[in-house]
Amino acid sequence: MEKQLLKLPASALGVGLVERKFTERWPTVERYCIFGSHGFLGSRLKTHLETSGQEVIRGERNGIVDDGVDWAVYCATYGNMYNQTDRQETYKANVDTFKNVADYLFFKRIKGLIYISSSSVLLPVQTDYSSAKKMGEIV
Repeated sequence: MEKQLLKLPASALGVGLVERKFTERWPTVERYCIFGSHGFLGSRLKTHLETSGQEVIRGERNGIVDDGVDWAVYCATYGNMYNQTDRQETYKANVDTFKNVADYLFFKRIKGLIYISSSSVLLPVQTDYSSAKKMGEIV
């Protein structure tokens, strides 16, 4: 297949012109498990992957992942909405459950695990949410 050039306008990313060469967009079908697939980012990622011909399963809140998963994406979260005030649930969703997923997948030999954090980890004064996200990064 001939190499193609993908160009995105600066307005699409908020930075200069981006060029990326690729030979095939999705050379093989892979299986993705998305935790937080009902949320803002997760639902869009799920749609994009499925539209691209990839197989996507939704991750369960208990952190168990089906066999045969190639990639896992953890974008589940709690505590960044005004009505999410349970401190214990904030740490459970952003740290404990992610750690369980990471521990479980360590022995599954998948290609990769992606943790979606938050820009709030850079705030000068940390909230329960931002500190839980930072702890998730450390896991």
